Amino acid sequence: MTRSYRKNTLRTFKSTASRFAAVFAIVALGVGFLAGLNATPIDMKESMERYMDDGNFYDLRIVSTLGLTDEDVDALRQVEGVRQVQPGYSADLLVEVDGDTVVSRVHSLPAPENNTINQLNLVEGRLPEKSGECVVEASYTKKQSTYTVGAKLVVDKANEDLDTKLSTTEYTVVGIVHNANYFSFEREPASVGNGTVKLVFYIPQQDFAYEAYTEVYLTAEGALEQDSLGDAYQTNIDTVKANVEAIADARCEARYDGIIADARAELDDAWAEYNDAKADADQQLADAAAELADGKQQLADGQKEVDDGERQYADGLNELTSNEALLNDGAAQLADAEAQLKDAEAQLQAGEDELAANAPKLEAARKQLEEGQAQYEAGLKQYNDGLAQIETAEKQLADAKAQLDANADAYQQGIAAFAEKLGVDAAQVDAFIGWLAQNCDANGTQPPQTVEELWQAIQNYGGLTIPAGLTQEQVDAIRAQANDLLAAIDEIPADTLPEEQQQRLQEARTYIAAVADAADPAAMQTALQNAVDWARQFAPELPDDIRDKLTAAVEAWWASLPEDSKAQLEELVSGVGQLTQYRLGLLQYEQGAAQLAAARAELEANAPKLANAKAQLDDGWKQYYDGLAQYEDGKKQLAAARAQLEDGWATLQDKKVQMADARRQIDDAKGQLSDARKKLDDAKATIAENLQKLRDGEIEYEDAKAEAEKALADARAQIEDGEAALNDVEYPTWYVWDRSKNVSYASFTANVDKLTAITTIFPVFFFLVAALVVSTTMTRMVEEERLQIGTLKALGYSGAAIMQKYLIYAFTAAAAGTVAGLAVGFKAFPSIIWSAYEMMYYMPSIATPWRLSQALLAGGTLILLTVGITALACRTTLQENPAALMLPRAPKAGKRILLERITPLWRRLPFSWKVTCRNLLRYKKRFWMTVIGVAGCTSLLVAGFGLSDSLNSIITKQYGDIYHYDLMTIVTKQEATESGPIYDYLYNKENVTDSLTVAMESTRQDGPNGEMDVYLMVPQDVDKFAEFADLHERLSRKAVPLGQQGVVVTEKMAKTLGVKAGDAITLTNSDDKTADFTVSGVCEHYVSNYVYLSPAVYEAGFGEAPAYNAIMSILPEDTQEARYTLSADLLAMDNVASLNFTQDNVNQVLNMLNSIDAVVVLIIVCAASLAFVVLYNLSNINIAERVKEIATIKVLGFYDPEVYAYVNRESVALTLIGTLLGLAGGIALHSFVITTVEVDAVMFGRQIYPQSFAYAIALTLLFSTLVNLVMQRLLKRISMVESMKAPE
Repeated sequence: MTRSYRKNTLRTFKSTASRFAAVFAIVALGVGFLAGLNATPIDMKESMERYMDDGNFYDLRIVSTLGLTDEDVDALRQVEGVRQVQPGYSADLLVEVDGDTVVSRVHSLPAPENNTINQLNLVEGRLPEKSGECVVEASYTKKQSTYTVGAKLVVDKANEDLDTKLSTTEYTVVGIVHNANYFSFEREPASVGNGTVKLVFYIPQQDFAYEAYTEVYLTAEGALEQDSLGDAYQTNIDTVKANVEAIADARCEARYDGIIADARAELDDAWAEYNDAKADADQQLADAAAELADGKQQLADGQKEVDDGERQYADGLNELTSNEALLNDGAAQLADAEAQLKDAEAQLQAGEDELAANAPKLEAARKQLEEGQAQYEAGLKQYNDGLAQIETAEKQLADAKAQLDANADAYQQGIAAFAEKLGVDAAQVDAFIGWLAQNCDANGTQPPQTVEELWQAIQNYGGLTIPAGLTQEQVDAIRAQANDLLAAIDEIPADTLPEEQQQRLQEARTYIAAVADAADPAAMQTALQNAVDWARQFAPELPDDIRDKLTAAVEAWWASLPEDSKAQLEELVSGVGQLTQYRLGLLQYEQGAAQLAAARAELEANAPKLANAKAQLDDGWKQYYDGLAQYEDGKKQLAAARAQLEDGWATLQDKKVQMADARRQIDDAKGQLSDARKKLDDAKATIAENLQKLRDGEIEYEDAKAEAEKALADARAQIEDGEAALNDVEYPTWYVWDRSKNVSYASFTANVDKLTAITTIFPVFFFLVAALVVSTTMTRMVEEERLQIGTLKALGYSGAAIMQKYLIYAFTAAAAGTVAGLAVGFKAFPSIIWSAYEMMYYMPSIATPWRLSQALLAGGTLILLTVGITALACRTTLQENPAALMLPRAPKAGKRILLERITPLWRRLPFSWKVTCRNLLRYKKRFWMTVIGVAGCTSLLVAGFGLSDSLNSIITKQYGDIYHYDLMTIVTKQEATESGPIYDYLYNKENVTDSLTVAMESTRQDGPNGEMDVYLMVPQDVDKFAEFADLHERLSRKAVPLGQQGVVVTEKMAKTLGVKAGDAITLTNSDDKTADFTVSGVCEHYVSNYVYLSPAVYEAGFGEAPAYNAIMSILPEDTQEARYTLSADLLAMDNVASLNFTQDNVNQVLNMLNSIDAVVVLIIVCAASLAFVVLYNLSNINIAERVKEIATIKVLGFYDPEVYAYVNRESVALTLIGTLLGLAGGIALHSFVITTVEVDAVMFGRQIYPQSFAYAIALTLLFSTLVNLVMQRLLKRISMVESMKAPE
């Protein structure tokens, strides 16, 4: 290349700086956009991969419904392909922090020797060193400053079964850590509170109270060196997962059998205790019933005797009354006779004889009464003396009781001290002392005075154990010596010994063998004591040699007891004596009290007898004095009338004797009747008293029986509940989850997949527009410099030399743009998108390396395209001869355009408008180049805004237009949807507006690209289902009701499977049963794949009724407070598996879309920038090609505004045409991008909102206006002299 040619080349660079800058900018945008967006998902994946590898993130997580044991962990370590195994604990808890109660998840810190998987990265502070210390997860401290070092966490006591989960409930935050397990701010739903985890913290393993691990983490061999998102890694993990699942059944069976065996043993023990208690209760009740029956029989016999006595008493009373009437009649007759015989001596003598005969009787009666009086006074004195003695004894007993009560505290303290030394319960010691006191009292012996006596008493009692003071080393030494002694005994020829010595030798061997077999200090203590007791009593009867060895060994062993143990035994001896004396005094007091009570009862029983005797004496004296008075009166009468009664004495005497006898008999009968009456009254009182006692006994019996039956019923109910719980123990299931089940990992990979889909498709169109504009620019540049090319060719420059200039120009612009674009694309784009995702993840620093493959794909392609198009343009031009090249191209032939044929319209157009119309259609290449460039940019803008509309419509349509319910409650048992607290709560109009029971099944269905996740939903009430979900077609909005025939599938699923209404579809339920169904309709649906069935269709297809496991509810108010209250109430109930609030789903999708929206905004900004550069470049080229034309119209007198309007009118028209075509292209591009980037479980919206079109049009017109304003300066700089220059 000559010097002048180099100068010419440099001059070209300088003169076309704006064009060079445009090419540079377009290439930079195209290359940067394509390379940067393609590299961003890779950078994100590799950065996160490095972050997880640094923390040794787990590959598999195993969870069992009944927990995992150490045996399970050992079995997992033996699984082929497993590199590391780390068990742990976790629990969902309500925790109080500064007065607020938050839903939390607590994990165990791994043991220091096993801290390999999910390693904690200490951000601040330190790790816990003791119980009661914890560290909190950093991801939430990034959003909230509440959980800082030094904060206090208190586990709420309201947590269910807290004592089975944690042993410590108060914690101090000593550090802040981060774990790759929680790099997403999303959390797996919790089983407490409202289900939304607000705090994650870690505590020492020993603070957990679980009897089994809640989870086990594994890493696979070779996985650390593999890409976790690659096929090789997934194949490796699937293999290890299959190996783990291969041992799951055996481990589940072992776990289940162990739990069942332990529970069955406990239940068998409980049944045995129950049966024993029932037998005792039945025996006691039977004895009580027998006693009551005996009492009833005795009362019946007594009542019969009383009734017989009453009848006899009545008969005697009637007979006495009759006889007394006869006696009165005789007395009247006798009085008549005495009146008649008053004058007769005989009658008087008879009266004197009668008086004489009655005098001895009166005297005998007096003597009898005096003897009875003496006996009564002696008995009364004896009664009073006995009562005084009893009162004296009772006072002495009261004093003894007061002394015992005064010593009661000392006794209890002694019992407590004794129990503490023995290491047993105080009640057991008290029972032992009571037993010892009873033995001493019964046998008349003293309490134990020596250690041996105390030991023998404890052994006889059998309920206490002397504390062992031996160490294990001493036990082992004594056992060795005992074995040696056994060997010595075995060497003695027993046949040569007397029979008695043979027996003692065998007993000695038995006791020494017990010492040799004692494996622990407690057993050794007992064996030694037994050996010592036996040796001291029977050792002298052994042969001399073995006796000496045995005595020496036993005494040495006994001496090996620590001194403090012996001292303790001595102290126990004296203490036991004191305690036993106290209990002896208490026992003697109780016996004396019983004896006094019996004596008082006997004395009080004799009191009525004394009273009866006193009454009888009083009656006798009264009768005696009455008789004596009658006797004296008779003597006077007889003395006065002796003369008159002498004649009738014999008759009168006989009658009086008879009357006296009759009177005496009547009096005796009265006395007997009186005694009988008293006895009858006493018997009635006794019967009444005994009857009341019997009734009290019956009441006590019934109460005791009811109490015993209730206690037995409660015990039986508890055992039966245990049996039911045992029967309800479900067979354990192992869940082996890979990283895809981790919320953070799954969320991140899903977002990266969406980003990959967008960044794979969208930049290609962007790149094509840039390539088209660059190619057009370079082609136009070559055509503009035809004159220079012809001149150089005429001067003898070769075609290669001429072409070199343009190739260098094109390569320089493209290469410079590529370098700048790659720098921006590889560094800026990933960082911008990464920062947008920080609102969802705890992101490490992103690595943004230069990637050769993306650089070659984007930069190399565009450089080759630019240089290639330039070379082709140069080659085409160089094929002409120099003369033709040095002449300007012939102008386009003028011809009438279509608008000119509309004469009325054409005549009314101004000249400048006519020129504009002709130019638009005359220069078709310029027309299409500008229209295509503008249309491409507009299409990109429309597609960008439309993509945002499609993403955001997922929320508005799915959770506003289709689903109308606010809450779905998942339960573990179908019974909970039919009755019980959950049913009552959700079907109570005070809590929710309305509810509907449904069956939800998560299934895997065969699809064209493998298996796909599909949910089967079966509403219990088909007619009511429309209130909770509006099923309709997307385009026609026609309702797709769920009827009794066929199934309704979602649009995304129907498109994936290629089915429509009327087609057959094969479905598999959660029990792996397969059935064919007819598709009755396809409904609009955006999130997940669903199949809606009626209960009848489900049962007809699968041959079984659906298992209802969920309740959908519409809430009266969908506020955060209402959701929290509802969650707290429901999660506190049994059988609630999880709660799924629609608003939580909305928030989750919003979090995902916020990050995707950042990418969409970046696309829109880049598209807008490209539109501005394209418009600028095309306008610049348009003006550069028409410099002579513009200069000419200036010469013709056009003012600057008219020149601007002349040129810009064409630009505006072309922009409008390109914009309209771009709208149509944007719709097509949007549709292509949406259907391409969709994932299996999500359908994006298909609609572009009108405002998005408006935004795209406004931006295009705005950039067109800005470009026109910039071009005004260029138009103004065009000189009119240009019109006079010769053609170039």
